[in-house]
Amino acid sequence: MHQTLARPSLQLLPTLIGTLLLFCASEAFAGFAHPGVAHSAESIAFIRAKLEAKQQPWTETWDILTASPEASLSWEPNPIAQVERGAFNNPNIGSSDFSADAAVAYVHALRWALSGETAHPRKAADIVDAWSGTLKSISNHDARLLVGMSGYKFTIAAELLKHTWDASMLQTMMAMGVFLDDQVMFDRAKNYFLAGKGNGAIGNYFKESGQCQETGRDQGHTQMGLDFLAATCETAWIQGIDLYGALHNRLLKGFDYTAKYNLGFDVPYEPYEPYEPYRSFEGRYYYKTISDDARGRFRPMYERVFNHYHNRKRLEAPFTWQAVERLRAGSDDGGRRRSRATATLETLMFANQPAHFVTDTTKRTAESSPVPANAAAPQANVLKPDRLITYKTVGEVMLKLHVFEPDGLKTNDMRPAIVFFFGGGWAGGDPKQFYQQARALADLGMVAFSAEYRVKSRNQTTPFECVKDGKSTIRWVRENAARLGVDPKRIVAAGGSAGGHVAACTGIIDGCEEEGENLDVSSVPNAMILFNPVLDTTEEGYGAKNFTVAQQTELSPCHHVVKGIVPTIVFHGTADQTVPFENAERFARLMKEADNDGVLVSFDEKGHGFFNSTFFRPNSDGVDYDLTMKRSVEFLTAHDCLAAKK
Repeated sequence: MHQTLARPSLQLLPTLIGTLLLFCASEAFAGFAHPGVAHSAESIAFIRAKLEAKQQPWTETWDILTASPEASLSWEPNPIAQVERGAFNNPNIGSSDFSADAAVAYVHALRWALSGETAHPRKAADIVDAWSGTLKSISNHDARLLVGMSGYKFTIAAELLKHTWDASMLQTMMAMGVFLDDQVMFDRAKNYFLAGKGNGAIGNYFKESGQCQETGRDQGHTQMGLDFLAATCETAWIQGIDLYGALHNRLLKGFDYTAKYNLGFDVPYEPYEPYEPYRSFEGRYYYKTISDDARGRFRPMYERVFNHYHNRKRLEAPFTWQAVERLRAGSDDGGRRRSRATATLETLMFANQPAHFVTDTTKRTAESSPVPANAAAPQANVLKPDRLITYKTVGEVMLKLHVFEPDGLKTNDMRPAIVFFFGGGWAGGDPKQFYQQARALADLGMVAFSAEYRVKSRNQTTPFECVKDGKSTIRWVRENAARLGVDPKRIVAAGGSAGGHVAACTGIIDGCEEEGENLDVSSVPNAMILFNPVLDTTEEGYGAKNFTVAQQTELSPCHHVVKGIVPTIVFHGTADQTVPFENAERFARLMKEADNDGVLVSFDEKGHGFFNSTFFRPNSDGVDYDLTMKRSVEFLTAHDCLAAKK
């Protein structure tokens, strides 16, 4: 990535290293949360608990890490006074040793933080101390890149010991700002990320599609730049600043776009031009076609970003998740193996963390570090269900319905009901996705439910379990209709994307019922509302990788359309790059040929998730949400699913 931050930043790293031992014995200022670079006190405690309980994937990744050469107490640092890193690391005068020792110091600091083994903080300090007593300068073409990459790891090591090219320099500057309790340095990094002139600024490095300036250069540099920006965001998040949300979650778009291409899928590519207004930073990135150089070689960087957008924010990140799966399997699919210790660090430190891991420093940062207006505002959680009801228990997993009730509901009301299923590729998601729709329909007289169901990232399940939970939901509502104030003959299934698939399967797929339930009570809804649903699970649609070849049509609604399917309305964008619009057209045609009541409402040039509410997607303008809700109300009215019956 291009290097534009001021040269004096290079002098800060020797200062940092030289003062490590002094700072380890000092008191921290009250301004920043510590530890606060890459990892928080809560996340470290969470991982320690997982290791003590011998849970996966933490135990496996820990075993790989501790068995690696980087974690050995026999490692000896190799510091030199004048380090040089030329272009493409040529010449390499101490550059590789500097990077290797930084990584090892980080690993030993982690070993201490997670295990309490006292030999490891001494080893980490010895490595840092060796460099602090020797290093005088870092020079040559890629000097800043080296400081940005490896100085960041030295700083994490220092932060853990103390307290328990543009974007690359940015992560180190922010990390050092926290370590040194230097608000000015921290703010400088934050403001550059949001509105800087170089391509370390979020608005410069990505197009709105997620295409990066270096996408046409090669996939290695593209992923490296993404990694640096994500590291900056994570440190800011721990300090109460949401850089992840800047420009409508632009970082997520960059990760998902890059992951999708490296997984082998086609992505749209629009070259930057050498002239305004479509010029890249300084006109450096003019590539006519997307680059397949290093395509499929996954840098171990996706776990942290998936953890944020999926676990914390409950946003869909289907291709980022697939990249996580590839890396967890231990292969980058590019014909080479990365260091298992390096690759497993991300999984060990960021896998499946609880959503509430965020430091309570919002008031401080709002007052002393205001985020520029072009950063995404935090979402206000103003919508809440009236109550939660457990409808199913599987082992230790309790699945709940988030219930939205109309005013004056009585148990003898015989109200129509609707059950929403969230999207997330059967891997994740959040019932909050349909809170706004549920509240709106409850205000019109329905009893509305947003259902939890098991997903892969939380429960290691397949789409078959998702569908079983969907059917259990409809059956439970019907079986308990009398005490819910619900008419058992007017229950609507609804959902988006993979949740749309779950809803569709309740009305179309025979079988796939949960054992032990009362099958005399039907799990088939009386109508369906589907938002860009998965309707074909073969290679012609979405999600084939989740099934064996023999299974691909078992839960594929398009392959099971027969006469007698309940009335259905489908909303789908013609520009959907996740679930092909052709699938929705084919489903509508099959419904018509079978003489079923099926309607397809197309939205020109709209992509996946266009229907989401402003509650779930705060940066949405809400226009498509309003349109889909208007047509949904018309559909429900036409099928007698709004008014209560006495």
